[in-house]
Amino acid sequence: MDSPATGHRRYPRLGVKLPIRWRSSAEAEFRSALSKTIFTAGMCIGTDARLEPGEQLDLRISLGDEQHSLQARAKVCWTSGEPPAMDIGLEFTETADHDREVSDLLVRGTL
Repeated sequence: MDSPATGHRRYPRLGVKLPIRWRSSAEAEFRSALSKTIFTAGMCIGTDARLEPGEQLDLRISLGDEQHSLQARAKVCWTSGEPPAMDIGLEFTETADHDREVSDLLVRGTL
């Protein structure tokens, strides 16, 4: 995944604000965030928490209601800013085939 400073993108991005629920491996409770961009291999979220590159997160990405959501495991690749306004670049490390297909359709604008 590329950092925001490089300007070079391997995958097309969709700028979209989706409600995200996330937790790190060390936490039992999910926290809230908003997506900024999503693409086939990952996403950028805005959160008030400080995360470090390499941390693993469990994600629940809402597509409008409880019935329509994606689940993924992701690795923090880069961070920018300071709490309470952190941007976090995530690379998906585990997604179900169906969820990967849905994210592809979302990014292409066909969902």
